[in-house]
Amino acid sequence: MEENKKVKQGSQNMREFTVNEYLTLKLEKDETIIYVAGEKFEQCKFLLLEIRVTETEFLDKLESIDEAAERLDASLEPRGGRKNIIPPDVEFWGHCSDLQVWYEQDYNTRLLHRNLAFPLLKALADAGDPKAKRNFKEEIGKRFSSNFGSVIEYLLEENYLFYLEQEELEVLSSLLSNETKARVVNFIQRRLEKIQGDANQRNQIYDHLSILCNEEDLKQIEYVEYEGTKYFVINKRLAIPNVKKIGDIKGLSSLVNLEGLYLTGKSYFKEHQINKIEGLEHLKNLKVLDLSVNKISEINGLDNLGKLEILKLESNNISEIKGLENLKKLKKLHLSNNLIIELKGLENLKHLEKLYLDSNKITEIKGLEELSNLNMLSLSYNNISEIKGLENLCELEQLYLDNNQIEEIKGLDSLKDLKLFYLYKNKIKKIECLENLENLEDLNLGYNMISKIEGLSKLKKLKGIELEYNNILEIEGLEGLYNLEYLGLTDEEYDEAELGRFILN
Repeated sequence: MEENKKVKQGSQNMREFTVNEYLTLKLEKDETIIYVAGEKFEQCKFLLLEIRVTETEFLDKLESIDEAAERLDASLEPRGGRKNIIPPDVEFWGHCSDLQVWYEQDYNTRLLHRNLAFPLLKALADAGDPKAKRNFKEEIGKRFSSNFGSVIEYLLEENYLFYLEQEELEVLSSLLSNETKARVVNFIQRRLEKIQGDANQRNQIYDHLSILCNEEDLKQIEYVEYEGTKYFVINKRLAIPNVKKIGDIKGLSSLVNLEGLYLTGKSYFKEHQINKIEGLEHLKNLKVLDLSVNKISEINGLDNLGKLEILKLESNNISEIKGLENLKKLKKLHLSNNLIIELKGLENLKHLEKLYLDSNKITEIKGLEELSNLNMLSLSYNNISEIKGLENLCELEQLYLDNNQIEEIKGLDSLKDLKLFYLYKNKIKKIECLENLENLEDLNLGYNMISKIEGLSKLKKLKGIELEYNNILEIEGLEGLYNLEYLGLTDEEYDEAELGRFILN
């Protein structure tokens, strides 16, 4: 042992072994601790494998300790709550021996498990160890070009390739097998999928690691470019925020297998908003199109999107519903917060299930006769004065008519499947015409002019009633509503236990 490699004997539970001025091991309370430049190094450091005599013949053929760990019985490693069967003193000297040899072999990462070798080498380099600083990048290149799968995956997952400069990556690429290059492409795809909404980070990963890949393999990773930034297709979906003009998205028309396109704007970023639907004619497999929060005034350019199931156009400047004739598979249509006055242009949407038209200028419910599959209709915050035009909506389960000008409850006889009915903030004076709603569970009539609780006796499945801010002075009319769990009034809220005395009367 060199002169500067000294063992210090402390108390019975304390020993210290110095590898060099940057690397020390201590046995503290029967646990081996590694120190780098005097700082505790937190890392898994189990190094010892149980190697039977009959198995030592193939050790010379192994690429590294990583391969040995996968091929041999690592039964000495503590796991599942099992205590280490190696005496602490023996384990300490095993670690000391391994790290001593590792240092003498110029920090050859083949001699330690990857989970320890690379983090420890990086820590030593950061601490100023000249040998570690000299060999760190070289070891990354050597091990990555070894074609040993688990090491390659580790270096990718732990971002060690980002320590290499472009020129170094280009040299490394020339040493890689096609199998390893394909593995890098697969990793890029997985990493891009994990990143949520950060285009810059996705660009950095792609631009850095794509240097290692074959161009043909990279074609698996689809992307478009907008204003100098790449936006990647993730799980057949593409999202680009704050687009000014769809036609400026380079490569969009080539994404013929795209299923989801999200081009939403921001209300405070009006100079970056779309005012025209265009350039979508080749996206024939599109199922979801989101153009919310833009400046679109006319619905057009959708004729070829026959497979579209969800269309989101809320918060635009649309005044007329049209251009939807070919969207016969559409299931959800979002048109809230626009300038729509009249309900029309929906007759071909026979598969429509959910229709959102809140915050428009609609005065009359009509034009819904063909929407027999509709199960949710939202017309809140409009100027509707009368409930009508719902006769054919026999599948309807949710109806939102709050914040309108409705004075009378009527026109609901066909809605036998209705479960939720919101009519708050209207001008209702009397609870009536609800007897056919035998499946109703949630009724909200708050902020009206109701003075008496009545007309509820046949609503046996009713669970909650909201009647706050009305003119009700007496709790009555709840007899027989055995499923009622909640009653909301202006000054009181009654839960299921408190309601019992009213229900049973």
